[in-house]
Amino acid sequence: GGLDTSYTGKGVIIGIIDQGIDYNHPDFQNPDGSTRVLRYWDHSVNGPNIPSEYGYGCVWDENDINQGICTSIETGSTHGTNVAGMAASNASANGTNIGFAPEASLIVVETDFSINNWSLSIAQACDYIFKVADSLNMPAVINISLGSYYGTHDGLDPASEMIDSLLNSKEGRIVVCAAGNSGKEGPYHVRGEVTQDTSFVWMLPNPAGTAVGSVNTILLEFCTDTVNSDFFFSFSADRPAPFYDSRGRTSYHHFLEDVTTDGTVLEEPILNSNGEVIAHAFIYRQLLREQVIGQIAIFDPGFAPIDSSSYLFRFQTYGAGQYDLWGGANVVPSFPHSEFETNIPDTTILADIAHYHMPDTLQTIVDLWNCSESVISVGNVKNRMGHTNFNGNEYIGPTPVQVGEIAMTSSKGPNRMGAVKPDISAAGDISLASGSFSWLNNPANHGNMDEGGLHVRNGGTSMASPAVAGIAALYLQKCVKANYNDFKSDLTNNTIIDSFTGSVPNYAYGYGKANALNTILAKHQSVTIDGPNGICPGGSIDLSFVSGMNPIFIQWSNGSNASNIVTTTPNDYTVKLEDDLGCITRSAIHPVSIYSDPVINAGSNQLICPNTQTVLNATGTASVYEWTNNVVNGEPFYPSSGIYIVTGTNTSGCSSQDSLSIEFL
Repeated sequence: GGLDTSYTGKGVIIGIIDQGIDYNHPDFQNPDGSTRVLRYWDHSVNGPNIPSEYGYGCVWDENDINQGICTSIETGSTHGTNVAGMAASNASANGTNIGFAPEASLIVVETDFSINNWSLSIAQACDYIFKVADSLNMPAVINISLGSYYGTHDGLDPASEMIDSLLNSKEGRIVVCAAGNSGKEGPYHVRGEVTQDTSFVWMLPNPAGTAVGSVNTILLEFCTDTVNSDFFFSFSADRPAPFYDSRGRTSYHHFLEDVTTDGTVLEEPILNSNGEVIAHAFIYRQLLREQVIGQIAIFDPGFAPIDSSSYLFRFQTYGAGQYDLWGGANVVPSFPHSEFETNIPDTTILADIAHYHMPDTLQTIVDLWNCSESVISVGNVKNRMGHTNFNGNEYIGPTPVQVGEIAMTSSKGPNRMGAVKPDISAAGDISLASGSFSWLNNPANHGNMDEGGLHVRNGGTSMASPAVAGIAALYLQKCVKANYNDFKSDLTNNTIIDSFTGSVPNYAYGYGKANALNTILAKHQSVTIDGPNGICPGGSIDLSFVSGMNPIFIQWSNGSNASNIVTTTPNDYTVKLEDDLGCITRSAIHPVSIYSDPVINAGSNQLICPNTQTVLNATGTASVYEWTNNVVNGEPFYPSSGIYIVTGTNTSGCSSQDSLSIEFL
């Protein structure tokens, strides 16, 4: 495609922060059988090699893996191994399932989801990977196909800010992450624009229960900025259609009332007209620098029965400001939240509905680092139609999503501050990537494996993200001193835009679909060598290069660092240029051989009468013959007596001479 060499990720580290990796898979081994995994930091156990800087987990190096003494490995799952294979498989297992950067080295961090302050442990994993890469003088890209759906969604949390600082402190660092897979969970986000008119949204009791109580309870997450928090709020219970009348409400409170950095809980009963408790409304608010974050919960904590499970519970506001709410019964199955009402009456039935905050399908992206503008967030497009599984059956992916189209599950942006997220989209759903042997060896999983039995069908943004991480490794191989912003710019400015993506940027595809070749070509300048392809015997030639590149370093194949070289030696010459981003471009081979001099025969000496015309006609292997005294080869002239010299030059530019004498009688 116009590149100067094959880019494979050689000399670059890909960090995989995930559930581990099965390094015994051939896709992660060198041709000699040694591992490509340089380090394996297991957060889930404290072993013999606890990293002193962090004080937890166990670090193994490649020698431990090669000697078989590393006891950390992905078992019981295959997610981390799949992710690593998508990014960096070298296809040693079957020669087919190759990753984007097959010669990259790997550093793996096995996360522990139960660890205190889990998000900070991910930031520390990034710190560790970059520090190891620095010690090896290698650039690094990190893939994080992990995240949390609830939080501030602005990239301003401590873990995200730590990752930002790592990216900004040094070049040769990129972080890529999965945007999330909650795109089909319905409208579970609300952006509340608060005015003096009382506005509201209806929250629905979850009949299956939420994480804070039994059935028919409510749980929501919220975030707002303190500068946008000059508003009052209350909770109320309304009867459903056809009535929509209020059965009771709480008092109004200013949103910043009694809010502290330690967090405060306001609990207030919702009373009906008889003074009976319908339910208890709780709101937890915590001041986190310039934001207020927290949860809304409505349930019966044992104080009184809820007199109806069909109420529409209002969160209503007036004043000035803005807030975001997130619910979703199935977003995190282990931590279910509530839904919002989307089937609303018109103003002829309920005048208040003019100020309803309608739920939307935006801001369903993963929180934390995914919302940072320094981190590349990746959406998921369908990779293939299907495949033959290990049982010999054909698997066909669900329709109507077509190959190249965004998956229904792919989460949508933007981040809470309005920045485009995801940044890019890439192949994810129905990918076949390296599998952990604990998973491959389970017959129950054979329907989810490829026909060779060594690769697993997986998908989602978890697989799309390492595709882009692999592209980032190729980019860092090309430009070792590039930073995350260089990559983000070239990645998002050189995308595939088609009938699926529509106009970009948008909150599904980001700036389009990733194009690996054009991303690398964005930093490529062609270089050609200008000069002869041969040297005449006893002579020399001058070679220079032609390029639009402004190099800060030049390396000729003969060791010269000059802008041009003079040589007397035949050889295959190349030149390598490097710019201020460490972008390297190589010329094609410019062969130089030794040319041959032409064979020249001036003819016989002549003895003629004065004032007589004669002809000098040199012959030989030259293409041009030039005589002294402006004599033209083969044309008659009136000579003077003396020696006449002819110079013959061949098509290679090499010359020889011969002579004859003319004497008068």
